Amino acid sequence: IFCKENFSKNIRTIEEYYELKFFTSNNLNLFDFLNYYRKTKLLLNFCGQHHSAIDNFYLKEDNLIYENQDEPLSMKLHTSTLNFMTNPSFDFVFSYNDLIDSYQNIFECWFNNKKLEDSINLISEKSFLKLSGETYFLNTCFSLETLHRKHFKNYVYEEENYKQLRIGIIEKLNPEEKKLFLEKLQFANEPSFRSRLKDFNKDFTISLKGDYKPNNIIGKIVDTRNYLVHRGEKKNILENIEMTKVAKVIENVVKINIFRLIGVDENKIQSKIKSINYDDIFIS
Repeated sequence: IFCKENFSKNIRTIEEYYELKFFTSNNLNLFDFLNYYRKTKLLLNFCGQHHSAIDNFYLKEDNLIYENQDEPLSMKLHTSTLNFMTNPSFDFVFSYNDLIDSYQNIFECWFNNKKLEDSINLISEKSFLKLSGETYFLNTCFSLETLHRKHFKNYVYEEENYKQLRIGIIEKLNPEEKKLFLEKLQFANEPSFRSRLKDFNKDFTISLKGDYKPNNIIGKIVDTRNYLVHRGEKKNILENIEMTKVAKVIENVVKINIFRLIGVDENKIQSKIKSINYDDIFIS
């Protein structure tokens, strides 16, 4: 993997190369290897290290010569699912020195914390595919919701209290009402999307700077997400560039929490983030 930086002033190009060596105690098949490779690239991408050139893999069997063949057989593999899109925009850029004291723990958490995978993949999809503004916005919302569900408080009432409340309500319902209640309210003890967003209030103030009321921006996020999912009333929603910029804010909130969960130092996280100005999103 390598990253290329162009400096037009002196017409010079500086290229930095990263050599990756994968060791395993078990035999890896090709798909397992590509999965590990992709996860490594995603970690570098999360840290602001980007490379958009086409990935090539040369595979060969050492010391194995077939008939009418002068050297070991090699295969060149191209795979678009591993290639990043061009022109990335990073609000976090970590150098190797920033992470040197904890990189071992970071790698272990990144690869072994399976509960993070869905949130990481949802946030990272824009690095591989050209997404519409609506899809990008929904991906960030789903990523945040999934992160909260798997790593934070995913209930409103304590389980025993909820069971008692549920039994008390069901006892008062007729059969038709009971059927409707059980079908429609199976997730009644989970926090609403609005409540999940409010649990990240502190991180929104890190990612979004300016004079604004957090509840107002959270309200717009909730109403926009509900409109895009259900296509109901088009009221108090984000549109066009506002939607894309707010999606970037949500993405940064998710990344702040993922960095914490994999062991990046809190001071490093807050010193590296490029906050977005509220007035750059909503022009009065």
